[in-house]
Amino acid sequence: MFFTISPLADTRLPTQDKLHSLWFSHDAGWHNEDNTWSKGYIGNHLSITWNEDLIIFDHDLARCFPLWWNKDTKTLTNFLGTGERIWADQKIQISNGELITTSVDIVGTISNKTLTLHHAVDAISNNLLQKTHTLKQSSKLFVTGGIDTLTLLAVIKHTNLSCDIIDYEHFEYDMFTNQNIANLKKQYWAYKQIHHWRESTMLISGAYGDEFLFRGPHNIALWAAWHDIDIVRLLKTSRGYHKGYFCKPENKIIFKQYFNKRSEIQSIYPSFENLIHKIIDINANDFQHCHLGNTITWTPFKDPELTKIVLQLNQQDLLDHILDATVNRQIIYKLYPNILKLLSTTKNQDSRQYLHMLHDI
Repeated sequence: MFFTISPLADTRLPTQDKLHSLWFSHDAGWHNEDNTWSKGYIGNHLSITWNEDLIIFDHDLARCFPLWWNKDTKTLTNFLGTGERIWADQKIQISNGELITTSVDIVGTISNKTLTLHHAVDAISNNLLQKTHTLKQSSKLFVTGGIDTLTLLAVIKHTNLSCDIIDYEHFEYDMFTNQNIANLKKQYWAYKQIHHWRESTMLISGAYGDEFLFRGPHNIALWAAWHDIDIVRLLKTSRGYHKGYFCKPENKIIFKQYFNKRSEIQSIYPSFENLIHKIIDINANDFQHCHLGNTITWTPFKDPELTKIVLQLNQQDLLDHILDATVNRQIIYKLYPNILKLLSTTKNQDSRQYLHMLHDI
């Protein structure tokens, strides 16, 4: 879903359209109707409407792409841009060549009600199932032994949707990817793992699962420090799916740094609601990948509501989830339990160790 709007055409992108006084440069996969250009689906979309000197942008609250505005060149882009960063809590328009921003609430209502693990699993399962209506027939899911792709496989199996299950990497090059995929991989880690088809395809992606289901080191470290919980110490006596990953030196450093600053963190975020706002803000500005050419990525985990549900668990249930992905495990068990036998022992290690049983699912 890459584009640039500027007085000059952006030759890094394969298509350039002159619309009124500006150039709209973009990758493949966009649809044009009257004066509106759009790409994606409701849940992960962008539409741009051109009314001569006014350009209106409409996208989901948790947009999946970064934005930059260069006031010197009057350029707006989501493709490796320069200038001012436009954060997720800003809605934008371009009027007479100038950027207009409006603050929006990307968090919404925060409940102080504590949820049992059972109720949290039900709420997240229903959230994911309701989103399946945006899936196209014969979408593709690359199966690994990771907890997030297996959670989505359980959703697909439960709903009996038509889906191509693939267990191999697939990447077709075109003009855009030939010229730009190397730079995208340097900027965003998820492009090192993404699949790509030149023809119109919907790819089911487990991206953002760690972050929005609260299993990412930075958010966990922030939450734990606020609660005076020493994650590094806890890891010494714990077991679980995430232990090996969290025990990596770079992640231990993150946990220690936050824990050592816990008094400062507690002062900056005096209430739990303040802390949740910060965590969701971090997630909303964490961009991993977006639609690539004609390959549309279905990313149901990029949803602040999921984070709010998980953070309603009591402290012990949330710690269990942090260490062993218990929420995901229970979702899979609820929707299609046989899939659990495909789960790798440790996150990001030997992720294919049980995939020989995939044909039995």
